[in-house]
Amino acid sequence: MLASNRASWATVIAAIFITVGGCSKSASNASGAATGQSGKRNIDANLTELPTYPSLTSGMMMGHPPAQGGLYDAHTNDSYEQVVAWYRARLPGATEKKSIVDGVNGQKGIELHLAKWNEQVVITSNPAQPGTAFALGQDAH
Repeated sequence: MLASNRASWATVIAAIFITVGGCSKSASNASGAATGQSGKRNIDANLTELPTYPSLTSGMMMGHPPAQGGLYDAHTNDSYEQVVAWYRARLPGATEKKSIVDGVNGQKGIELHLAKWNEQVVITSNPAQPGTAFALGQDAH
């Protein structure tokens, strides 16, 4: 039961980060992420044990896995379908379910769950915003 409560809590946190007005972009700005001379944002390293999507426009690490749980909040300009296909190919055996945002205001959302460290990937697309947002989460171990 404790694991299911953590999964629910992490899903809600991920959904909040993803659905709040372009969160991946604004989260990086809110954290004071520095920009380089070229104007590109710095993208935090993904410290979770989940694969990092290759073409990010933003990425912010929260927590310090593996000693603590962690959540990596990211965004790409690639389509929802591309991101979902990429993660499905790299997470064989993951359990899939609709995200709590799926169908809300035309949004698409899916969650991919793995049991080893209670890992989850939450992918969403909002028609009012370009690209795809996603969050990678895992428990401490």
